[in-house]
Order: sequence, then structure tokens, then C-alpha cells
Amino acid sequence: MLAMAVVSTVLLVSGWEILCRARGFAPALDDTPDLWARTYERFADASPDQVVLIGSSRMLFDLDLEEFQRAAGGPRPIQLATVGTNELFMLEKLAADPHFRGTAIVSFVPGLTFLPERAATSIVKRAVERYEHNAISQRISARLWQWLDARLAFLNGDELTLRKLIEQLDLPQRAGAEGAALFLPYVHSVDEERRGSLFHGVETDAARREQIEANWVFPDPPSPEPPAQKAAEKEGLRHAILWREYAAVTRIRARGGRVIYVRFPSSGGVLQHERHEFPRETTWDALLAVTGAPGIHFEDAPELASFQCVEWSHLSATDSIEFTRRLMPLLLPHLRR
Repeated sequence: MLAMAVVSTVLLVSGWEILCRARGFAPALDDTPDLWARTYERFADASPDQVVLIGSSRMLFDLDLEEFQRAAGGPRPIQLATVGTNELFMLEKLAADPHFRGTAIVSFVPGLTFLPERAATSIVKRAVERYEHNAISQRISARLWQWLDARLAFLNGDELTLRKLIEQLDLPQRAGAEGAALFLPYVHSVDEERRGSLFHGVETDAARREQIEANWVFPDPPSPEPPAQKAAEKEGLRHAILWREYAAVTRIRARGGRVIYVRFPSSGGVLQHERHEFPRETTWDALLAVTGAPGIHFEDAPELASFQCVEWSHLSATDSIEFTRRLMPLLLPHLRR
């Protein structure tokens, strides 16, 4: 019976692995809280003058660590960006860290920045909690998992778990239901130092790409509030966010640190939405004016504005390398000042 169980397990696992690879998946690390916690350990042990990268997925996918280090010299920047994250959480954490006096390069995404205080922070909060409460048994378990994760394609937590497979089923809606929830397919992978890249299947699979685009521009449900009240609340939130940005940047600057904002490319429906909902003069321009921090906006530099995002929000793995090469001459004067 034991031999039959072993043989059956090997056959089933091998078949599932072959099927996943045939569908374009490859062995890659999942961006788990454990992996982030290991990266944060390097940050905690590094020089207080290091460069740290914070923000959301555009920072994670679009800035290549190898090209950054080649252009800037010195140690690699530490990648602490996480997908779908409001950058203010980590910016305020750096501001509260009395030992940090380095340079924080911040990815500005208006749709994530101008959100209420606790919105778009769940992923990075779980990662911080894992760093703060990381038992030895959890460290060993994470190492074993990452060893397997780097070698087996079917160990993909973003799309190939049972829960994610169920979410992909095309089931009929109940009577009176407003519509099916959107499923966000697998988008990216990372390596051991959290050097992220867009999944190549997003480039080659039009259906996958369209599914992702639908998630980016999914309309908000109608608000029961009067338009004037909603507009006033939005304006109050905008001022509160700008004040928090100012306070965090001021605390970092007071210790001799620096903050540099980067507006990475977007295109298509995402760029149209961002321009309509978050006009530049009241978001990006206001942010730089209030904080006094330098910033690089992709639309201000012809060498950056020519890039097109694969699914309207992120660059391909190849383009991210070239984008970083072109970004660094603009970034270096702020790093060396």
C-alpha cells in the first residue's frame, strides 16, 4: 500500500507539473511575507545610509536592481515595495525609524496614494508582522518552501492553489446578482532579493492581458452620498494625505535622509482613469510642492514617455531593464546631491 501511495503521488504531482509548464508557468518564487521579512532583515542590518525602494507593484516590476546598481555604484538598493500598497505606510515607518538616514525612492501611484489611511496596506502589514514575529520554526519552514517553490511550477500561490482555481470557474450567477467578481490572474514573480518581473504570459496571452486590464479599470460601485458631499470628502482626504506625506518627508530630512518620488509609466485605460480621477496639478504637482522633495515623472522626460505598459500598468521584464537605464541619469543627480 505504501508503494502504491508513493507511485500514485509521484504520477499525479508529475502530471500536474507537466500540465502547468505546458500552460506557460515556470518555477518562480512567490512574493510571500517570509521573503519580504528576509529582505527587511537586510535593511535592518545595513548601513543607515542605504537606498531603499518603497511603494507598489510599479516599483517592484519596473525598476531593475541590477541596472540601478551598475549606474549608481555601491550596494544594491533594498526592495521593500509590495503589490497593491499605499506607499505612505512604509514611508511613515521609515520616518519613525531613528536609525534611517538614507534615501527612500518612492513609487507614486495616485490611485493608491490618495486612499484612506488603512486602505491598500494589508499585504505590507502582514509582511511587517512576519518580520516582527518570525519564530525559528517559521524561518525553517519558509526556507524549505522557497527551495521547493523555486523548482516546481505548480507551487504558484497567485493562480494555481485550489482557492484560486475555484475562483476561475465560470459559474452562472444567482438571480438578482449584480455581476461576477473579477479574477486577477498571475501577474509577476520575484527572485530571492525580490527583484520582480512581469510574467511573460501577460505579454503572450491576450485573454490573460484583457482580464488583468479589466481589474485595473473596474468601476467603483455607485455611491449613495450626494455628489457635493463626496467631492468635499475627497478633497479633505487629499489634504490629509498631503499633510502625512509632508510630515514623513520632513522627519526623514531632519536626520539627513532624502526622499525621491518617481511616477512610473502607465498607459491605455489606466492612464486615462488616472488623469481623470487624479489630475496632476492636485496630486503629483501638489505633492512635490508640499513636501519640497524632488520627483521624476515619466511624462516629463521624452526618453521615459515612449514606453508602453503591457497591461496598461506595468512594463515587461525587458522594458524594465531599458527603462531603468534611461531613468538612472535623471535619478543620479538627486542621489549624489
